[in-house]
Amino acid sequence: MKRFQSIQIMRGIAASMVMLYHFGYSNSNFLAIFLSFGSPFKYGDLGVWMFFVISGFVIPYAMHSTTYRINDSAWLFFIGRIVWLEPAYIVSLLLAFVLTYAAARTPGYR
Repeated sequence: MKRFQSIQIMRGIAASMVMLYHFGYSNSNFLAIFLSFGSPFKYGDLGVWMFFVISGFVIPYAMHSTTYRINDSAWLFFIGRIVWLEPAYIVSLLLAFVLTYAAARTPGYR
């Protein structure tokens, strides 16, 4: 399957937008100290919508490239997606829980 570099660049931009939005604009503690830093990133949540648009192209393209047919390979496609995505999802959930617990134990946590 052909890999589009422009799609990879857009994914990187979208991920950076979301990350900077969470870091600079939606973090009230950081925003209180550096007010002018957060304002350029107030539209960073649009990176999530960019991911939806990119997925709207990539998923059908991948299905077309592998000659996907609903009646004969739907379960194989879904199982393959779950096997590919679920481990990273579980690890990120566990990491989020560990970081939340560690942050709550830190002195000065509100």
